[in-house]
Amino acid sequence: IKERSFDGQITRTTRNLLGQPLRRYIGTDDDAWVDTDPDNDADGLALVELIEYGAGVHDVWQPRIVRRYTSTPPWAIDPFSQVTGPDQDGYVTETFYDWRMRPVRVDQYGETATGDRDKSVAPRLSTTLTYLDHGDRPILVVTFGAGDLSTLPAGLDPGKRREWVEDIRPTVADFYAQTLKPTSAVESFYGPDGNVVERRTYFYDPTQGLTWHEEHTLSGRGSQIVYEQRPGSPVTVSTLDGLGRTVS
Repeated sequence: IKERSFDGQITRTTRNLLGQPLRRYIGTDDDAWVDTDPDNDADGLALVELIEYGAGVHDVWQPRIVRRYTSTPPWAIDPFSQVTGPDQDGYVTETFYDWRMRPVRVDQYGETATGDRDKSVAPRLSTTLTYLDHGDRPILVVTFGAGDLSTLPAGLDPGKRREWVEDIRPTVADFYAQTLKPTSAVESFYGPDGNVVERRTYFYDPTQGLTWHEEHTLSGRGSQIVYEQRPGSPVTVSTLDGLGRTVS
């Protein structure tokens, strides 16, 4: 698939048999893509992204690993070639899925001091864990920074835990009891209408322990917010007419 923007930039996307994107190249010269000379490769475009899909029970045909490139490696000049050995050129973002095939964990990796970006040796920069309710709504999002996360219990990993074994909503304090503390944790509670009625943002201080800020909202017709209370802000109350329009 070829796309050309108004400034002349060309985006070429290779896809698999299901139409899912495999690689994205960008540049301003794609003559080599339509040249019949087999010696002319796609060196007029730069590889920026490569996507690998899962083949397991929980992630089949789901994007598992996304690699982001800052320069085109030699093996990628041919858009249909295959990398031989570990890919040391692409920054890795790895996604894990729960038993319902929902993305619940995202790990991002950097590079070693020598510039190796293979995730088996590259340092993990961040991990985001998302816990979903039965309506696929996020009820807790926990983010960790760089460090050793290998000791995280399976019961706290949304890609490994099972709702029939553990509670669907994990206890936030359990995350802060780990050696590597989260950099952020946001917990959401929903009302009967499916809208958020309370959101808690957690903070950890070694001297004060675990604290949080609460936000409260109520929604009216058309999911319009009619009551809003946030830390450091005045309470906001709105009035809606019969069509859900704000009148005051």
